[in-house]
Amino acid sequence: MSNNKGFTLLALVITIIIMLILAAISVTALTGDNGLLQNAGRAKENAEIQNEKDIIDKAVYQAMNNNRYGELDATELKTELETNFGESIESVSIKSNNNLQVTFKSGSKYDVDTDGNVTKKEPTVIKVGDTDLSTVTDISTMYGQTTNYKSTSHPNIDWQLFYADSSNYYLIASDYVPNAELPCNGSTVNGVTYTETDLVKSTSTEAQYATYCAKFASSISYNDGVLTAGTIYKNGAASTAITSNSLTNTYLKWATIDSNKTSTNNNICSVAYMMDTNKWSSFADGVSEAYAIGGPTIEMLSLSWNAVSGHTQMTDYTTLSTSNSNTTGYIVQSPEIAGNFFGTSTNMWVIKGQTKANGYWLASPSSNDTRHVKIMVHSGYVNSSLVRGSDIGFRPLVSIPKS
Repeated sequence: MSNNKGFTLLALVITIIIMLILAAISVTALTGDNGLLQNAGRAKENAEIQNEKDIIDKAVYQAMNNNRYGELDATELKTELETNFGESIESVSIKSNNNLQVTFKSGSKYDVDTDGNVTKKEPTVIKVGDTDLSTVTDISTMYGQTTNYKSTSHPNIDWQLFYADSSNYYLIASDYVPNAELPCNGSTVNGVTYTETDLVKSTSTEAQYATYCAKFASSISYNDGVLTAGTIYKNGAASTAITSNSLTNTYLKWATIDSNKTSTNNNICSVAYMMDTNKWSSFADGVSEAYAIGGPTIEMLSLSWNAVSGHTQMTDYTTLSTSNSNTTGYIVQSPEIAGNFFGTSTNMWVIKGQTKANGYWLASPSSNDTRHVKIMVHSGYVNSSLVRGSDIGFRPLVSIPKS
């Protein structure tokens, strides 16, 4: 009998299995987390980062060399980067602390401190659950959702996404902030220390939530600088906190329309207190370069509410004109009506019921009276109240840069 030589079916199956295993190993080696492609990509990225850092280091060296005292001057460094490395750089900006932020055309950003130390700036990641907000196409669908942001100084406060523009996320405290955590608590002026007892005027069982600072811009007390020792918010000084705030031109239109924004009216003092980012800074200590104010402006409230699909539109305060504002603030002919505005459901914009406060302050003046400030009432009205009102709370707002 002749011998038939060839592959058996079993041998063929084993060969195929071995080939599949080898193929899988090859693909993993090529595309896995530590694969050749990933390593090549990381190597390229690291080379780009090193090249960009080298550019900044060269500019730092030259700027210090140009300075007669051998010091690093922010303006000189900015000029050096733009002049000699402009083909690679998108922009250079000087921060308030004289640090620089350098943005390359690749999209990478670096912080440069006054000693010339270079740090790559990573994007800010704000999430709702597992969803990175930077990946959301229609950000308004996330308004009202609780985010992952936490303040180091106020860890018990949850923060909801209130609004977002091209540069920042704006997060609002999900509930009224207790008086003990407000910026004016513990202030010492002329030897007198103001405590939580002085801040509370309500006698309700939840008085700690029910009101704000009793010295909040009242005609008797606020003008002596109670809320900021050494700073007197009157005779025009109140406007400094307003006009220096980066939100003002976009989200506090009245201040740019009003020719009398150095007014000594008490509502100007109140709004200045709320717009004073230095005073509210402890709420913004959870993210680098974030800042906080005492509450949203009426423009931000309307933009936030109107952006959400299905909402009955409230007054559009983004197109303010002299016809609906004057030297004492915004003119609201009548309050926005609850039934046509926020309705009856509990949501981010309104905290339903009065168990803690009747509403919250908006960082916007009112023309009803020189002592009034705008408020968002629990029932859905946009109204105004005396700055000495005893049942209005604060819901601070934190601005967080997207990159």
